[in-house]
Amino acid sequence: MLAPQRTAPAPMPAPPARSADATPAAARRPDGRESAIALALGLVLGFAALTGLAEGALLAFTRLYLHRLTHVTSRVFWMAPVTYAALFAVLALPFALAGVRRPRGWWLQALVALLAFLSAYSVLQLATGLYPWARDLLAAGVAIRLATFASRFRPRLRRLVPRAGLALAALVVLLGIGSTLAARIRERRMLASLPAARAGAPNVLLLIWDTVRASSLSLYGYARPTTPGLERFASRGVTFEQAISTAPWTLPSHAGMFTGRWAHELSAGWRTPLDDRYPTLAEVLADNGYATSGFVANTHYTTAESGLARGMAHYEGFGSSPGDFLMSTALGRRLAWDRLLRTRIGSFDIPGRKNAASIDDEFLRWLDARPAGRPFFAFLNYYDAHEPYLPPAPYDTRFRSTTVPRKPLMWQAWKMTAPEVRGERDAYDGSIAYLDARLGSLLQALRGRGLLDNTIVVVVADHGEEFGEHGVFTHGNSLYLPSLHVPLVVVGPGAAAGARVAAPVTLRDLPATVLDLAGIRRSPFPGQSLARFWAPGAAAADGPLVAEVGQASGLPAFYPVAVGDMRSVFAGGYHLILDGDGRQELYDIRRDPAEARNLLPARGVRP
Repeated sequence: MLAPQRTAPAPMPAPPARSADATPAAARRPDGRESAIALALGLVLGFAALTGLAEGALLAFTRLYLHRLTHVTSRVFWMAPVTYAALFAVLALPFALAGVRRPRGWWLQALVALLAFLSAYSVLQLATGLYPWARDLLAAGVAIRLATFASRFRPRLRRLVPRAGLALAALVVLLGIGSTLAARIRERRMLASLPAARAGAPNVLLLIWDTVRASSLSLYGYARPTTPGLERFASRGVTFEQAISTAPWTLPSHAGMFTGRWAHELSAGWRTPLDDRYPTLAEVLADNGYATSGFVANTHYTTAESGLARGMAHYEGFGSSPGDFLMSTALGRRLAWDRLLRTRIGSFDIPGRKNAASIDDEFLRWLDARPAGRPFFAFLNYYDAHEPYLPPAPYDTRFRSTTVPRKPLMWQAWKMTAPEVRGERDAYDGSIAYLDARLGSLLQALRGRGLLDNTIVVVVADHGEEFGEHGVFTHGNSLYLPSLHVPLVVVGPGAAAGARVAAPVTLRDLPATVLDLAGIRRSPFPGQSLARFWAPGAAAADGPLVAEVGQASGLPAFYPVAVGDMRSVFAGGYHLILDGDGRQELYDIRRDPAEARNLLPARGVRP
């Protein structure tokens, strides 16, 4: 009997395969929208923080160990990461959107490559010894390598990058908070440690108009009414008709006014800051109980890293404007200083430049918050008359004399036509008129606070400016009078009202003068008080006045300082200039103030 055959049960049909798109949203979430956005955000924060911190570390090394100027804010450790985060976030947005639509697509490698290239390119901008094409190749190599890494280790990146990015962002926030608190604690401790000041000690206000030459001021006979306010104020004090700067550019000139030293005695140079070899005016005044402060607009050569802040309890240089954030990054500076780009987009001003109104506001806020009962010393640096000359309305058109389009960047200025030069002179004069108007507002603010009568006010310029008088433009490249002859007005207790001093004087004597007028008899400064020129019975004789400038790179070969260091001496009404190549020029500045006739033509010097 045959066994009954058993029929095997029919197999259960396999469930139909579902495509990735059919996966429920809850199941797709780890690899979908949230994962792509979190990964992109983590990459942006991570690359931004690492780039900014790397730049900050390199700049700190340059300052602390190489003792070189960087011209970058000390808040770079948090401002640069914030700036890069904003830039990278905008660039990452299209890739993040692509990741939302196709989580496993190409977007991750492309985003990593882009961010890695920009990060490496930015950091390599600080390696000035590399050729530009070498920096580009190195940045591209880094980008390719990291993009390959991202493709191989995608799952790990998805888990680790968001956390790492947030951790680095938190570190940047802590650095920002810590640096701000440290500055405030330092200021409070310094103010708390001040000795008692002499009863009735006058305040001291040092106003430096950066890049203002005396010959462009109506106070000195200029035909245009550029300084009516200064003329009225000067009638209350002493006007020096032939004040000579110790250098034709910012840092050594400021350093000379702070230390009483000639430029060759100081470390202040094109790439090196002022060191602590000599005491500064702020240090001496602080030792005598003064609350000291500085507010500067020239963020290239007068910020804290320049050495000029020594002795200041409070010092404000770089601000927090969008321009300041941009300039805190190497990539931002690379774009900001590109002449072709600036010309094409019509952006000529210096990013983050503070105008005179901003400087005054910073000073007055500090003034109102300073410890009551203490005399103050405040140093204010104004940058409005520095090129590019861009005065605000209505001063931008006050002295317009030509309709020829301007070239505000002054690039290859020696190729300008006469009308183009006039246009720049017009704007320069307008900038001085704006400074003059702001001076009136500041003095009124002090008067309203009841402080002006007991305040020594010094209005001076660090150096002048040239507009082709001797074939040169701007400053820092020659030792002719337009670069060295500056305004100097001293008003306040001890200054003779309405006096004008015709004898040549040097700005080197300013710190000794301030201490003399402030009643501080023990002076560590080598100069002499300028009060000798107006005090009854005082000897007004003065020795030779010296001005110097070190060789500068990047200038036209025919500029005097392009071929070597320069020196000049003022004595007996003559001005002797030793050019960088050893040639000499001699001018009788009493009969020939324009220095048009060289008295040493036989020596083969410039006519």
